[in-house]
Amino acid sequence: MGSWMARFVTAAALLVLAACGSPEEKASKAAARYDVYYARRDFYSARIEIKRAIAAQDDVPEYWARLARVELASGQLLDAYQAYARLIELDPGDSEAIQAMAELSYSGGSYKDSEKLADQILAKQPSSLRMLLVKGSIAAVRQDAPAARAIAERMLAIDPGNEGGKILLARVMTIGRDRDGAIALLEKAVAADGESIPKLMALLDLYNGKDDFPRTARTFARLFALMPRDVDLRLDYARLLYEHGRPDRALELIARLTRAHPGDALIQQRIVDLWDSVGSDRIDVGQVRRFVDQTGNATMKVALGHLLLDQKRYAEAEADLRPFIDTKDITAPRVEADVLYAGALSGLGRGDEALALVDRILRFDENNPRALLMRVRAESLDPAGMITRAPLASSIRRIFIPPGNCSSTSSASVVQVASPSFMHSSPRTRQPSRERRLSRVKRFEMSSAIDSRRVRKR
Repeated sequence: MGSWMARFVTAAALLVLAACGSPEEKASKAAARYDVYYARRDFYSARIEIKRAIAAQDDVPEYWARLARVELASGQLLDAYQAYARLIELDPGDSEAIQAMAELSYSGGSYKDSEKLADQILAKQPSSLRMLLVKGSIAAVRQDAPAARAIAERMLAIDPGNEGGKILLARVMTIGRDRDGAIALLEKAVAADGESIPKLMALLDLYNGKDDFPRTARTFARLFALMPRDVDLRLDYARLLYEHGRPDRALELIARLTRAHPGDALIQQRIVDLWDSVGSDRIDVGQVRRFVDQTGNATMKVALGHLLLDQKRYAEAEADLRPFIDTKDITAPRVEADVLYAGALSGLGRGDEALALVDRILRFDENNPRALLMRVRAESLDPAGMITRAPLASSIRRIFIPPGNCSSTSSASVVQVASPSFMHSSPRTRQPSRERRLSRVKRFEMSSAIDSRRVRKR
């Protein structure tokens, strides 16, 4: 009996230990799984595993370094910065973290912080090309051409083939209005060292700055080969095609994008934003309609309805969107068309119908931002489409104030909501992504540093 009880107690203790587990062991296993996923370029799963490791053992610098690397590889620069900041808390002398934070601070426009971090590394490693590039890029931003040139020449003295040094020197030439010299320098570098994303991005800026469409288009084509999945790049090229009177080619490019990303509402929104930004004078709706009819792409047809709505052609928008709306319960695949259709109804003065549809959408997704905006519009307009009364504060509050935030909505926000032209787009998708807000000049200046490493990991 005693022997049985002893065995039972021992087994129970082992079960308790297994259930609790050693934090170190759990963290180690999760980190090992991270390595497997990271090697497969499955960054989503890798992030989950390294976060599990950190949850089990959050004081291991290497785990934070791995989290920072996967965030960088995924293009999540702010999250990468925060992970590196935690790494420096644990290990203040970690050179990887200091250098990465210097580059990330530069990308975020925090030049003083970036310079301070770069100086920490240069004090110990005066020949650090990464940190010299940071310093030189900051000098270029400040239009201090002599300092930037001195740093570029120092970099090339250390490594005559250094890509960052050549791009920085080209930047200095551009500051001095020697755009042709900068182009010649970079084309020579491409011929000698081969094509790379940083050099081609710099050339793209230079050719576009000269309004040299043929060479700009050829540079886009070269970049497409190196960046086959970059949506921003393709939308930039579509914009260029519209601006240079080539709408057929722009539409072909847009159609390829929608086929590659079927049902992607964000890309659809960005296409409509593109159409809106290039101006109605450059968009032939009849041509777009014929093109969309030929492709038979439902997403493009909804995008056409969105374009018509943005151009206040409400009757056409209503007719074009009608086949794609939910007639009974709201469904995820059609909710985008439903919201746009409500906008068309509102524009036609059919406010009661628009409100009824918006209410159905909000029962399906109570925080749908465009549906909330459409409700404000429908509540505020008379049948002729004129603003006659203040929108319900509850609708505005749900758009602009997150749950638990008791701060009031600013008058500027209310004015923006009341603007009919603002109703047709989501506040989330109207805002450009952080990567798109970074100017091409900044990509030019720092393209050999953090951006180039991130691209190579894709």
